[in-house]
Amino acid sequence: MYRILNVLRIFRLMLSRTLQTNRKAAGLERTDELRRRAQQIHEGCVQLCELVGIRVRPQGKMPDRSGMLVVANHFTVLDPLILASVAPMAPVARADLQSWPIIGNVSMAHGMIPVDRDRRTAVASFVERVGERLAAGLNVLVFPEGNTSEDLAVRPFRTGAFEAVAGKVGGMVLPAYLSLDSVEDDPATDDVRRRIVWLEHTSFWSHVWGLAALRSLEYTVHIGEPISAEGRNRKELAQLARNAVERIRVSLHSART
Repeated sequence: MYRILNVLRIFRLMLSRTLQTNRKAAGLERTDELRRRAQQIHEGCVQLCELVGIRVRPQGKMPDRSGMLVVANHFTVLDPLILASVAPMAPVARADLQSWPIIGNVSMAHGMIPVDRDRRTAVASFVERVGERLAAGLNVLVFPEGNTSEDLAVRPFRTGAFEAVAGKVGGMVLPAYLSLDSVEDDPATDDVRRRIVWLEHTSFWSHVWGLAALRSLEYTVHIGEPISAEGRNRKELAQLARNAVERIRVSLHSART
């Protein structure tokens, strides 16, 4: 029963926030609209985390600037919500999300940037959308691993989103590592983390249904040092960012063992 009530509460909040976001963004100039939607998703994610018992603790300070490409590891459907609860961000997500019932409408209303990684012809359009958000002073959230995985190590980063900042004066990439600290108030061991990860053979709805049974989750968002994009190509930036995220993971793992 708790799981059903939890899902209903989540969807009720998502729908009410979507209506509110569309209302507040209506009629605004494009830059103001993008900023409003990013602020709305931030506020909505804070509410959602409180609603379902997710505690989020930032470790480190967000730089006193905006317009950064924020890159992080990825292992559950909750990751964008947790990171966006720390600061306003425009999230990047798989393109087919747009067609999903309810989820698609909610995501697009809050300024999601769709990416189709299987179509090379869509890359230019995607990079343009990312660049538009960055130029508007928004942080853009990307999970460059592409997919979730039960692997504990951070996998190689895909380079597409880095094209939007590569070589640009003032361009910045901000690495972040999302760690699961506890589940139901018990320490989250590597085995626990593997049990709740979103595996490729598991459907979105099955994954959400499993998470909805949990009453308490605690995460830490470890914020790294910004990486300058000036004079660096997308492949170099992707490698530097991946190494930075992996170093945080290794440091945390060493401290726990």
